Amino acid sequence: MARAAWVARLARLALALAALLEPAARARAQGLPASPCPAIYSYEVDSSGQTVGLIRLLTPPRYAEVRLMARLSSPVAVQRHEVGELFVKGGRDAAMEATRSVLASRRHVLEYQLRFPPGKPVPALLALAVNEDDVCQARATPFNTRSTITLQSFLNTGVNDAPQVRGQDFGAVMGGSGGGGGGIFVGGGPSGGGGGLQGGLFEPEPFDPQPQPPPPPRPPQPRPTPRPAARPTTRPPPMLPPPDPEPIEPEPWLDPVTTRRPQPPSLPSPPPAQGEGDEQLLDPTNCGTASLPNALVVFGFEAEKGQWPWQTAIFRNNDTVSSSVTLNFQCGGTLVSRKHVVTAAHCVVVVKERKKIQLISNNDLLISLGKYNIRSWAEAEQQFKEVQKITIHPEYDPEILRNDLAIIHLSTTVVINKFVKPICLWDRNPDLSPVVGEVGTVGGWGRDETGSLSDKLRIARMPIVSQETCLRSDNHFYIKYTSENTFCAGFRNGTTVCNGDSGGGLNIKLANPEQGNQRTWYLRGVVSLSMLEVGDQTCDSHNYVVFTDVAKYMSWVFQQLN
Repeated sequence: MARAAWVARLARLALALAALLEPAARARAQGLPASPCPAIYSYEVDSSGQTVGLIRLLTPPRYAEVRLMARLSSPVAVQRHEVGELFVKGGRDAAMEATRSVLASRRHVLEYQLRFPPGKPVPALLALAVNEDDVCQARATPFNTRSTITLQSFLNTGVNDAPQVRGQDFGAVMGGSGGGGGGIFVGGGPSGGGGGLQGGLFEPEPFDPQPQPPPPPRPPQPRPTPRPAARPTTRPPPMLPPPDPEPIEPEPWLDPVTTRRPQPPSLPSPPPAQGEGDEQLLDPTNCGTASLPNALVVFGFEAEKGQWPWQTAIFRNNDTVSSSVTLNFQCGGTLVSRKHVVTAAHCVVVVKERKKIQLISNNDLLISLGKYNIRSWAEAEQQFKEVQKITIHPEYDPEILRNDLAIIHLSTTVVINKFVKPICLWDRNPDLSPVVGEVGTVGGWGRDETGSLSDKLRIARMPIVSQETCLRSDNHFYIKYTSENTFCAGFRNGTTVCNGDSGGGLNIKLANPEQGNQRTWYLRGVVSLSMLEVGDQTCDSHNYVVFTDVAKYMSWVFQQLN
């Protein structure tokens, strides 16, 4: 009897081992690169008959966000526009099921599909990482590597206040490659709530054993029907689970943003700008850092107080007839010194007949720094400043929002503290190509993924794409509103900036030599224009947003600050 049980157990182990080895054997037979971890990564044929990669994980055990990164090695040269795609298999339904499993405190199989560069050999997997922790890694980079490709996908199951902790157990999912049933699961317990999914970010890089040089920039071009982008908005993406059942507070509405094409200047080194007395307005040793850690944001989330201290709210008095004052939220902006705010030109002008523009009166604008709740005037952390002067770019064109950039000079300097602090100004190569694929972060008081306006400051992540990618997505629209001085960004899956946060900044975190190479935030773009959603005249969150590329205007910016 004991012998029979022992034989049965051996048989089960043999079957389990065969199940693990089968994908590797099948891959070799088909001439595919071997998987460094067959329990997690294998191949399958999709509905169109194409061979794709299959990644099987478990839903997060203790917090909401899953940031999956796949790094691949290709034996042939791969261009940025053809690198492939990484996304949750099953799209919206699969993401919703993942959300339900987290809410129910149970582990659930989460499958990702990896589409390879079309018409090229299947690349080999070098590494898989979840939330920056390696879950699979090849022993070595293949000797015939010509290009390396990095693909990322973001899934959020909706716990806004979950701690961003590394080292979570996502488990290994053993067994076949089906759609969600069966298998041997390793790993335990979770917690969660809510819902939201994002995919995107493809970034091929030329392979080089030394640091990899950035690929060359792409020329821009786009299509008509512009809508000024205003507030950071997140709308349910095409493959996205619904948001957390907890309703998000409504928020003030902002006029949409418009687009522009800036003209490029050379990048000077920032001279120290002096203000009242000996007070230094620009301080590269004290910029771009927040008192709270900036947790990665997926699908747009409420910020914490002090998390985005350079975010500025611009209010306008719309009652210019009577003696009363009616302040309405006009646009976002970014504090760049103790006395200057960068915003979009279209936020501070009125277009008159025959396309003539007129600056909004200084007396009709009020600037709020350190603001968190857009509807609250009693926040102890906020500082109100009147406007001393407004400077718009001399070549601003309101029709196509070319050179859509302005600087607001505050009447007095701000008090720097944990809630109010300037961001760092761009001090490096202004070319677009080095930042294509970087994920920028935009803050503002815009629509959330339900379409509701949020009272509280929200931040959303948006990857920068090449001009070529932007143009290809909708040439008729973007050809009109982009130029060598603009760039496009977005996941095109429901997370975006629109309807209210025109003028807000897209910021990138980079090493700062002035602060011992600590990573700090730099202003790269200003929200200018988005496409209209057909039918409801709101921003189309499934298309790219156009930003004025501030890096191309640094000579002009420093002139104004001095």
